[in-house]
Amino acid sequence: MKVVIKRKGLLIVSFIMLLAISTLVFSVQSARAEDTHDITAKDVISVNSHLYGVAYGSGIYIAVGEKGVILRSTDGVTWAQVNTGTTEMLLKAVFGNGLFVVVGYNGSVLTSSDGLTWINPIYFTDTSHLLMDVAYGDNIFIASGSYHYATNKTQRYFVIGTKNANGNWTWQAQYPVETMSNVFATGITYGNDQFVSTGFTFDSSLGSNPSYNIVSIIPKGKDTYSMKTYYVGGATQLLKTWAWVAYGKGIYVATGFGGTIMTSYDGITWTQRGSATTNDLYSIDYGNGAFVAVGTGGKVVYSIDGIAWYTINTGSSIVLQGVRYCKDSFIAVGDQVIVRITPPIPTITFTSPVWPDQWAIGTTHDITWTSSNLNSNAILAMFYYDGSSWNYFASAYPSSNSYRVTIPTGIHPIPYAYIWMCSWVDDNCETTAYTVFSVTAY
Repeated sequence: MKVVIKRKGLLIVSFIMLLAISTLVFSVQSARAEDTHDITAKDVISVNSHLYGVAYGSGIYIAVGEKGVILRSTDGVTWAQVNTGTTEMLLKAVFGNGLFVVVGYNGSVLTSSDGLTWINPIYFTDTSHLLMDVAYGDNIFIASGSYHYATNKTQRYFVIGTKNANGNWTWQAQYPVETMSNVFATGITYGNDQFVSTGFTFDSSLGSNPSYNIVSIIPKGKDTYSMKTYYVGGATQLLKTWAWVAYGKGIYVATGFGGTIMTSYDGITWTQRGSATTNDLYSIDYGNGAFVAVGTGGKVVYSIDGIAWYTINTGSSIVLQGVRYCKDSFIAVGDQVIVRITPPIPTITFTSPVWPDQWAIGTTHDITWTSSNLNSNAILAMFYYDGSSWNYFASAYPSSNSYRVTIPTGIHPIPYAYIWMCSWVDDNCETTAYTVFSVTAY
């Protein structure tokens, strides 16, 4: 294992090289499985409340919804309602640094350390404020929303939660200056040392193209007054608006109406992806190597890389409003239902060779591995580093979990040789694996 860590940087470079080589040699075509995975009845729990958000932390699950309802659970199966002291509709929840934060209508912000006792740390004197989402990162909570400040005028605002020197949480509202008359904030997430807030603007003065999706970047250590806002394309219909956003594996993924899915590596430049649905997608989260998005008609879609998307069948048409990765699975909530979702994560695990195995020059061996939930056959490549460059001496597109190889006689003993595999879907590796061995003399 020490060897693998030492060579990690070079190994990443070689992966890129081998992808190109394998694509040329074997004419690998992008593959995409239109498979559907079912959720069993035991994964669906009926409740008496319409729910919109969910969160998990410190062994506690919470689900939030209409009329100030918060349900609490210690196992994700048995849920009990707790007293919140509010009747406002609660939309989203998150956990970070030992604290649950819930946001919703009329600027509602509720906090709790145990999911039982809730306080409202910041109040708004009018009913024009609406908080749509909340995220945690860099020891800061940021909730995103909008408020009406005049007739037909809407502006974004944010609620910031930080810990002071005494270890107490303090909260403040921030109102960045907008350049358009109607700007709506929707989702927010933290990743790659920045918060990314999504939303849209609608301004009739723009003529035939009045609606734009927008994204705002809030760098680490900065507040929303210093954020930068970018207009992402033009949409002639608000139904094409993307609203919710998550971050994982180095990529931001935003979902929205009409099955819209957009991805970005920096939060600024976005690319539209196919989502395997035209249903509205109301929420997205990342965890355990997968993105999961939920929406109307009980629709659940998942992706390993944010680019190729697949369907999970809930067996129901109930609207799902929120989803979070909680402990060891995703929990989705909606109209009187809580659903546990475990997407089929693709895996590859080598069984031979494994370090410190030694294969001699001129001998023949079977490379073996186990795999599960792959949406494509895997590409295999063997290579080594000779001190100045990377060299490969075998590559294949095997149809089974075994591949026979003979160590070439024209090479020298190699202290560290590598075998790498990739399940190739939609021009990306949905999962990779590698193993290390050494090549010895005859």
